[in-house]
Amino acid sequence: MALFGRETEQDRQKAEAYATWVRERNPFAIVSIALGVFSFIEMGVIPIFSVAGLVMGIIALRQLKQPGNSHLHGRGLALAGIGLSSVAILTGASLYIHSYMIR
Repeated sequence: MALFGRETEQDRQKAEAYATWVRERNPFAIVSIALGVFSFIEMGVIPIFSVAGLVMGIIALRQLKQPGNSHLHGRGLALAGIGLSSVAILTGASLYIHSYMIR
C-alpha cells in the first residue's frame, strides 16, 4: 500500500516479501525481540518488559526445537531478545541497587 500516490508493482512485491518473512518467523521470537529492544532502550527501569522478553524468547526457542516446527525460523530473533532483555534486567537491577545504597 502506497502512502502517497498509486501503489506500484514494486511496492506490492516489497509488501508481499515482508509478509512472507513475517509468516516464516515464530511469533514469540518477534515479540521477544520487540520487548528486548524496548526494555534495552528504557534500561530495565520497568522490569516487566525485560521479564516478558526473556519468557517469550525462551518459549520461542522451545517451540523452534520441536520437530513439527521445522518450517518456522526465528532462533536469532529469540536469542537477541533474550540477550537484550538480560542486559536490561542487569542494568535495571544495578540502578535499583545503586540508588538503594546511596540512601
